[in-house]
Amino acid sequence: MDYGKFNDAMAHAKSIGDDGSYAEAQRHYQILLRKKLDINQYATVSIGRASCFLRAADADSAAKVLDEICLEGLDETVQAVIHNVKAHAFHELGNYEKAIAAGQNAQKIASKLGAGGLDVLGEALSRQGFAEAELGRLTEASEHLAMARRMPVDESISRSISLYTEQFHLNYPRFL
Repeated sequence: MDYGKFNDAMAHAKSIGDDGSYAEAQRHYQILLRKKLDINQYATVSIGRASCFLRAADADSAAKVLDEICLEGLDETVQAVIHNVKAHAFHELGNYEKAIAAGQNAQKIASKLGAGGLDVLGEALSRQGFAEAELGRLTEASEHLAMARRMPVDESISRSISLYTEQFHLNYPRFL
């Protein structure tokens, strides 16, 4: 599928999900999956579906969608994002060790991408920090959240990092 049309269709499905119409967004993602997509486009649609499931508080379905994606041959940016969304899903499921491992995988890949990987790297660091806090690893959590806050990232990711950091400081005020 032409990347211009693909990006427009993805943006449309995402905006529907952002408005809270998760079932309708999933329908749009399913329509996209029936198109002729390359492997990166297919994986990107799956990431969109998983993210939509997470916003609908269905981490089990998100994890299942992500497990179906074969990473072999995918663009490294897409691989990093997949690991990052997996970290989110595992965190929601309470599997903090797997969340940390997925976040570390995202970081390894994103750190090789230069400026293009900063958003993924910042988000992965914050997710890892939050999962570490859940496991009582407060020093590591504080360090990873501080590193994430210093990353020059997109505004929406910056807000996400700020929310994780704020929650961490509310729960553990001695780490201010």
